Amino acid sequence: MTTPLDTLSRPDLENLIGDVVCLHLRLEARRSEMEREITDVRNRHSADLDTLERELADKRARVHLWAEDNRDIFRGKKSIECHHGTIGFRSGPPKLEKIKTDTSWELIAQKLRRLTWGSQYIRSPEPQPEVNKEALIADRHKLDTDKLKKVGLRIAQDERFYITPRVRASENLLRAAA
Repeated sequence: MTTPLDTLSRPDLENLIGDVVCLHLRLEARRSEMEREITDVRNRHSADLDTLERELADKRARVHLWAEDNRDIFRGKKSIECHHGTIGFRSGPPKLEKIKTDTSWELIAQKLRRLTWGSQYIRSPEPQPEVNKEALIADRHKLDTDKLKKVGLRIAQDERFYITPRVRASENLLRAAA
């Protein structure tokens, strides 16, 4: 039975605080029990999961190597369809890189400023010129790689290999492997 707050006596308050502490301790004990069970489950499965992750990484690496060695099969495409999935290469966004990492952006800006085509790629001409990297990237199709090379720049674009499984086609394979 709950005592109204305005009639709560000191002994009632002590009992109420005791209830709060008991409930708190029960809650923490239950959380600890749950964490122990979760840890036990993780420990039971960790060796199998580690083995599967290593095997998966090895097989992905082998497929990646095959794709790298057989780029001609892609025939200008970024991906190829296989029975159990699609493999391919995804291009990252283009980025502007210095050819020599020890060259400063200030030096590159000064080189750009001296060239007739390069001055449009300077943000603030005086006192400290700044390279407009976004404009260079945006105009990358207009710019000759030799021009960029003269000022110590290149446009780079990373490529990442991927495998996208075709789950429906592989369900029977999964059942057989289980």
